[in-house]
Amino acid sequence: MRVTTLSSFAIALALGATAFVHAAAKPDPVLDAPPAGLVPSTAHVAAILSKHDAAAGNAAKTFVEDWAFSDTGRSGTEHLVQSGTDYHSTIANASGTEQFGQLDGKRWHQDLSGYTTPSTDTDESSFQAIRITEDAADPKNDVSLAGQTTGDHPAYVLKVAPSGEHHPEWLFFDAQTYRVVRVERVSGTHRLVTTFDDFRTVDGITQPWHMHDAYWTSELDDDWKVTSFHGGVAIKPGEFAAPANPVKAGVAERTKLPSTFTYATVILRMTVNGRGLDFELDPSVRYSYIDYDVARSLDLPDFGQTTRLRNGDRIPYDTRIADADIGPIHLHDFPVYATDVSWKPRDDVRVVGTLGYDFLASNVIHVDFVHDLVEVFPTAMMAPAPAKPIAGALDIPMQFDNGSLLVPMALGDGFTEHVMFDPAEPWTMVFGGYLNAHPSSFVSNDLKRNHDFVPFADGASYGKVIDTWLTETPVAAFANLNYQNLAMIATNYTYGSRDIDAIIGYDYLHYYDTYYDYPHDRLLLVPNAWFFKAAKPDAK
Repeated sequence: MRVTTLSSFAIALALGATAFVHAAAKPDPVLDAPPAGLVPSTAHVAAILSKHDAAAGNAAKTFVEDWAFSDTGRSGTEHLVQSGTDYHSTIANASGTEQFGQLDGKRWHQDLSGYTTPSTDTDESSFQAIRITEDAADPKNDVSLAGQTTGDHPAYVLKVAPSGEHHPEWLFFDAQTYRVVRVERVSGTHRLVTTFDDFRTVDGITQPWHMHDAYWTSELDDDWKVTSFHGGVAIKPGEFAAPANPVKAGVAERTKLPSTFTYATVILRMTVNGRGLDFELDPSVRYSYIDYDVARSLDLPDFGQTTRLRNGDRIPYDTRIADADIGPIHLHDFPVYATDVSWKPRDDVRVVGTLGYDFLASNVIHVDFVHDLVEVFPTAMMAPAPAKPIAGALDIPMQFDNGSLLVPMALGDGFTEHVMFDPAEPWTMVFGGYLNAHPSSFVSNDLKRNHDFVPFADGASYGKVIDTWLTETPVAAFANLNYQNLAMIATNYTYGSRDIDAIIGYDYLHYYDTYYDYPHDRLLLVPNAWFFKAAKPDAK
């Protein structure tokens, strides 16, 4: 699942505007009911789990395996290498190839464009085929014996209530082999059933060589089969290290790009097959997106994936634009994710997509809010050198987290390096984790509190209720600007699965010309005319 960030929705919440409302993920008597046909059992949970561990075979420390899969109608392959907690997966299908990895506890991800960044996101892709859940062995979870099935192949069924989750899982352990052969759990508003079979023992490891996910409609089903497996093998040096990013020459000369500014929204005009399309520039997102309807009208390929169910529901999908131009920038075979992203920042402008990290990684982009100007620079013009490439520029410490740009900031009595840089977000926002860690640093106005559901498609927060309110902090320092008693938006929400403490938005960032020099892992800010009008720099 792709994650859509807060963007312009946060201010709508804070001011009490209409929000997108999802059904809360609360307990449901039908979805959470035990599997049908269970009978009482005298077995013991501890004995079941102990025999399950023994059935898995010896504990080899290295694995190399290959899978073939079908996912929502699209076929592909995965190559997975593991050594302890280090791993490297390569997942390929007709829409392209992605890589995921971890070395010494540090995770990385290479996107469909071939660019790599560090990542603290939960990797839900690499282990989809081998995710026989071990939740029953997690001491944080509540585990009980629900009973057993009847028939020729009876199974003990454990009810697992994962810590912090609303819905239980149901694990079926074959009563003779103690292998997990079935898992039932809630996915959205439906029960998802995963079955495991074709158990084989290779190099001392016993595991299923076939896994199938059955959704509420077969059009969404996944199917995975092992094509090769080896345990206890030698791993080549450098297998788990993140690949280096390519550095492209880019444009021949510094050139203005066709753009439109609507407050915090920076819009670039993309031409596809002679058709002009407006895309928002957003450094907070990993992927570039395109509106589903626009993708269909352009006849962009779906690579065999199901894009609409029989009941009419749309299914987002990976696709590619064969050729497009943004001024002098030519995009060839450019990957985009087709989903519902169309919106109008004003009556005469319709945004039909976003340009994220994968676009910025191959260009040097300059944004000037004062003059409503966006430029692209030749990559070599910004190459590291003893002299600064841009006069008066502040070289801002920065890092990436799965494509999102993170910067350091002093907030209240603390300091954090995990602030998302996002001028597409109208207002600076601080999240619940940081608020809880620094309660005395923020003075809030509870009369402005708004209570609503999370209004964006984040798989880690779907259905959760959040509060947003106005708060004030005595210190908010970034770059060469230090606000005193700055008002900002606060929320009890913790940002997805990542360690994000705050978002610094347009209210702060419009005081600077911004140079996104991703090819050299650099962010340059130059104080602009608005800065010198609103703030007096520290005396030297």
